[in-house]
Amino acid sequence: MKFKVINKCHEDMSSMQGLLKSFLPFAKSKMGFTKPPTVIFQSDQGNARKLLGKTAHYDPTTNHVVVYVTGRHPKDVLRSLSHELVHHAQNCRGEFNNLPATTPGYAQKDNHLRKMEEEAYKVGNLCFRDWEDGVKSGAIKVSVMMKESLLKENKEQYTVVSGDTLSGIAGEFYGDVHMWPLIYVNNQQVIGQNPDLIKPGMNLFIPDSSEFAELSDDDLQSIYGKSDYYALDGEALKPIEGEKLQIDSDLFANYGAPADNAMAELKIWQGKKENNPKIEDRLTAMWANIGWRRWSPSIPWSAAAISWFFRADPSFPKSAGHVGYIEAAKRNRRQGASGYQYFTPDELDYDYQVNDIIGYVPSSYGKIHCDIYIGNGLCIGGNLNNTVKKNRIKRNTVSGEEIILVLRKVDSRDLNEWKHDELNKLLFKKFNLKHND
Repeated sequence: MKFKVINKCHEDMSSMQGLLKSFLPFAKSKMGFTKPPTVIFQSDQGNARKLLGKTAHYDPTTNHVVVYVTGRHPKDVLRSLSHELVHHAQNCRGEFNNLPATTPGYAQKDNHLRKMEEEAYKVGNLCFRDWEDGVKSGAIKVSVMMKESLLKENKEQYTVVSGDTLSGIAGEFYGDVHMWPLIYVNNQQVIGQNPDLIKPGMNLFIPDSSEFAELSDDDLQSIYGKSDYYALDGEALKPIEGEKLQIDSDLFANYGAPADNAMAELKIWQGKKENNPKIEDRLTAMWANIGWRRWSPSIPWSAAAISWFFRADPSFPKSAGHVGYIEAAKRNRRQGASGYQYFTPDELDYDYQVNDIIGYVPSSYGKIHCDIYIGNGLCIGGNLNNTVKKNRIKRNTVSGEEIILVLRKVDSRDLNEWKHDELNKLLFKKFNLKHND
């Protein structure tokens, strides 16, 4: 019996093809259907976002089995397919003749339909389980193509680490940072609704780059629109048009510690602003460092500048917004993890160290701005008057511009020492003892 399989999805179904060549004949032998069903794999982002969204359905008038695949594991997809194939077998036996519509609640209202549904759950699940166990034990032989597909799938997995972005991962696997929507649509159930927020430890499936061409313009428009890393270009978001971004690798050279990078940057930008042609490539490299390709002069780049200063440190969580690495530092602090920790100035007795990130709220801005401390009461920041600028550290004397946070890199030993010192200070204060700082 020849089975017809139609892919109406954006997901990479290459490994599934090998599975189906083994599973569909097995299901036929178990269920006994006499007509070949048409199996349709369907993408549906809206349905995937619903807590009780559809997993699959069967149309007895066309013999079509439709299985929704967005955000689902291949085993789960096959289990749903097995369930619907039982309904197909029932249809081949004539059990769908003169039945009422299968609207929600049908399995509770109609006795015959309930028995049909019970059979689908029991036979469908057992059929899949028997096939799975047979494959694992070697009793059911699978094709070499299927084994190769599974090996390929295993290789195309990636575990997120601190500082990763979807665009950066796309750049690593595809050579184009703007193909990240392909990774997103295949992992939306894992990532969630915000593609800008991926967490260390997430396991992502990396589909073949050829699948990117199957994403429609509307799909891309919608996905890019979810990210704060893309801006309108005229009437629409067009981050993937034009040639691939080419940046001289020399621009990414490091000058030492983050503060050294900041001071070198200050010299490069001296007397120049963001619209100066001489530093245009420099600004391009700064944005590319965090995975952006398109931006607008209206988008603040102070956070991109901080990420640029820290480009030699893989533990620094790159971000296009200050909130990105601030939240990461808060998590590290809560978990007692090494890396960049969040502190208040009071906790550090206003004793700042070179390479600290100083956060305050400028009265003219209204949002948190961060600079890097370079010593001697001086900081360097980006996007200050549209350039890289050095300024004197705020001393919490100007209303509305006081320092509210400090991000500092610590390892577990440093953190334990700090906790020990803080505990001693509290004890000295409680018992009115003299404390020598």
